This record gives sequence, structure tokens and C-alpha cells, in this order.
Amino acid sequence: MPRPGPERLTSADEVDCSPLVSSDPRDLLVNLEAMIRWADSATHRRDLMAAIEFPLDDVSAFLTLNQLVYHGATRPTDIADALGIGRPNVSRIAARLVDEGLIVRIADPQDERGILLALSDRGRVYAERIVAIASGRTHWVLSTWTPAEARQLRELFARFAASTIAGRSPDLRTFLVDG
Repeated sequence: MPRPGPERLTSADEVDCSPLVSSDPRDLLVNLEAMIRWADSATHRRDLMAAIEFPLDDVSAFLTLNQLVYHGATRPTDIADALGIGRPNVSRIAARLVDEGLIVRIADPQDERGILLALSDRGRVYAERIVAIASGRTHWVLSTWTPAEARQLRELFARFAASTIAGRSPDLRTFLVDG
């Protein structure tokens, strides 16, 4: 995309370009955002796809398989929600993964009309590689920590995750501060 002409740009002197969050390197929100940005980056995903020798040059297919790594057999609507894409897109992605022999469609035992997507034996090979790399990276990062520090991180992170995703969230508008 070409840069617009100067007449269509606002001068940087007229805009507050500073971040709205703390610059404290120990701030939880700053660190959570940094971890999510790294994990969600195209570069990280492509590197992981290359490392596991993923057979498709398709990040969406990789992310779909990755959902099955962490959640097991899953409804396509849940995958669509997790990835922020439409259900028709998941259907197309699933078709490519089925054609490649990485996943299978199975009947949903909880819904007589529904299906679940599940890893095939071949898909499990790639899934195991993903888990090996994720586990290896985590062990590598924690290798300089004491066992007590690593245990405390696991416990606190599990507590934090359980508190944020357990569905016991207040109305999000309560967090807005009238300025």
C-alpha cells in the first residue's frame, strides 16, 4: 500500500503516540500481550510449521490442527470461534486436512446431527511434534529457574487462567472508568 500524500497525513506532532499501558517490564498486562503477540505471530507459526514439516502451506490448516492438539475432537463451530473465522471457512479447511489424511470427521456423540473433527493417526504424528516443541521450549526457558520457581509459575498461571476463562466474569463494562 503506497503512503498517502502529505496533505492526507496528520503530523506526528499533533498526535499522542505513546502506549496506553504501563511501560513497567513487570506489568502483567504488558507481558501477557507480549506472549500472545509472539505466539500469534506469522513468523512463529511459519517457523513451527517448518520445524514439524507440516505438509500443507496453509496457516489456517495448521491452526485448526493445533486446536485439536490442545482440545481433542472438537466441533467445527468451536474451532471457528477459537480462530475467529466463519464456519464455512472451517469446513473448507477441514476438507483440505481430511484430503491430506491429517484429520477425520466423526459423529458427535452428544448431538445426533453434529460432527466432530479429530486427529487421524497421521495427524497425531504432527500433533506430537507440536507438543514436543512446545514442551521442549518450556523446559528450555525454565531450565535456569529453581524447581520451586517453576512450580510456583505453573500454579499461579493455572489459577490465573482458571479465573479468567471459567465464565465468572462480570459485565465487561464495569471495568470502564468514566474519564
